[in-house]
Amino acid sequence: TNLFTDVTCSSTTTCVGTTPAFPEPPSGAGTTQVFAVGQLDNLAPSFTVYAPPTINSISPTVGPVTGGNNVNISGGVFPTGAGLPGTVDVRFGSAPATDVQCAGALGSGCNVTAPAGSGTVQVTVTTPGGTSNSVPYTYQNQTVTSISPNYGPYSGGTNVTITGRYFAADQQFQLTNGAMYTDGTCSSSTTCTAKTPAQTV
Repeated sequence: TNLFTDVTCSSTTTCVGTTPAFPEPPSGAGTTQVFAVGQLDNLAPSFTVYAPPTINSISPTVGPVTGGNNVNISGGVFPTGAGLPGTVDVRFGSAPATDVQCAGALGSGCNVTAPAGSGTVQVTVTTPGGTSNSVPYTYQNQTVTSISPNYGPYSGGTNVTITGRYFAADQQFQLTNGAMYTDGTCSSSTTCTAKTPAQTV
């Protein structure tokens, strides 16, 4: 029998207390009952306990400073779905991830959208069972490595393919003088197409 602590009752029908520690449920979740001491009742309400979540790995481990990329988190005990309490809170450092989607009632993985950030931060998952271990994730600046073709007229309008790393879906490009490329579209985080801007002689 596990006893609640710090129990205070405001009336004969309402009390507040702190839950005791429970053995970790082997399947990730377990159910017990809550009853008044000495008054065991088969109709007593149930109380569900969850094991802490764990992160085994994340992929990718590197992404753009602007965020917005999909990150898969592999691990366990991510309770989510209909009839389950609370939510799965994924953090990149102190910044919350968005579009958190976890598989199954006690899922073994989640897909999230990374927030914007910088440097190396720690990814954690918090559920009704507690907070997971942390795994590092590194933010890197977007980089242009090549452009093809790499020539065109002063009037602009040349369709070019730009390759690099960590491009956003709506990535914009510009020349060193600030002139913006137009009609940019990105087929992946490494490949985009755009039209060169007009220049003056």
